[in-house]
This record gives sequence, C-alpha cells and structure tokens, in this order.
Amino acid sequence: MKSKLFTISAIFTCIIFLAAAIADLNGKWKGTIKVPDGNEIQAVYNFKVDGEKLTGTAESPSGVVSIDSGKVAGNSFSFQVTVDGNDYPHKGNL
Repeated sequence: MKSKLFTISAIFTCIIFLAAAIADLNGKWKGTIKVPDGNEIQAVYNFKVDGEKLTGTAESPSGVVSIDSGKVAGNSFSFQVTVDGNDYPHKGNL
C-alpha cells in the first residue's frame, strides 16, 4: 500500500526544492509530497551533482529508490525514479 502511495505521489509531485541554487543542489533535501487523495508523505532526496549529471536516492516511508537519468542544465534539472518497474519523471526549475 505504501509503495503504491509513493508511486502515485511521484506522478503528481512538484519538486519541493525549486528555490535551491544549482550549486547547492548537492546534499540532502527533505520535504512533503501531497498526493492526489489529500494525504502527505515525507520524502528525502539525496542529490549528488557532477557537472551536468545528477544522481542520488529518493526515500519515502515505502523505501529507497535510485535517482536515474538525472541531468542539470542551466537553471533546470530533471531525473526519474523507478517504482515497481514504472518510471516516473521529475523536473524542476531553479
């Protein structure tokens, strides 16, 4: 159930750290994800930026997943997480 909640939330999630400066994107970011049913779950993202490559993990009460296909370009960044075999893209602008 929790995994499904994380999956649904990933689809509708707006990146919670839009105010961060790209140089400061490295490290741990905590936030709350609002899901379509009105509930909120806590999420922790651990980002590692190497040039234009973004890697790391995303953690929720459902568990930890890898950040895949992460890219940083100017003031924008994007990545995807894979949950139960499904890819969920994320995008953010700084």
